[in-house]
Amino acid sequence: MSDLNIRLLLHRLWRMWRDSGRAKDRPPSFAFVPGGDQVRDAVLEQWGISVIASDQDDPQQGLQSFLDKLALDVRGGDGHGGGEGGP
Repeated sequence: MSDLNIRLLLHRLWRMWRDSGRAKDRPPSFAFVPGGDQVRDAVLEQWGISVIASDQDDPQQGLQSFLDKLALDVRGGDGHGGGEGGP
């Protein structure tokens, strides 16, 4: 959250939803972040963004690991595609 442009963007999005009168219809938002930072996480949660934090020090490696796990879960954990009626 050290980049002011990102913080400004998130604030403007939050304010846009609030001012629209449809804040309750806002879809869930998620942010993948490296490492744990309770202050950053609290700020993001305040803006309605759920934090997905990596436990790895290297942000690139953490993101790759997260995406690999996500892909495996989407495929049903067996690598053959997921869903009912699939091969």
